[in-house]
Amino acid sequence: MGGQATADFEIYGYDFTETDKAAAELKEALLKVNGVSEVNISRQDYQPEYQVDFDREKIGFTWFESFYSSFVSA
Repeated sequence: MGGQATADFEIYGYDFTETDKAAAELKEALLKVNGVSEVNISRQDYQPEYQVDFDREKIGFTWFESFYSSFVSA
């Protein structure tokens, strides 16, 4: 029985040096697993990412709609 399967692992953190180190260690460990033939490390442009969640009840739905539409129409 043969075949090929892939698995993706995501590493999150606040320090790119530390996450690079963790990715390298994971790659090394995975390559020791019987049957693993290739491990690739892929990084987005080292861009920090921010996620903002609004509580619509607290800020008021009307204000949220006008705020949101100013970004969508820009």
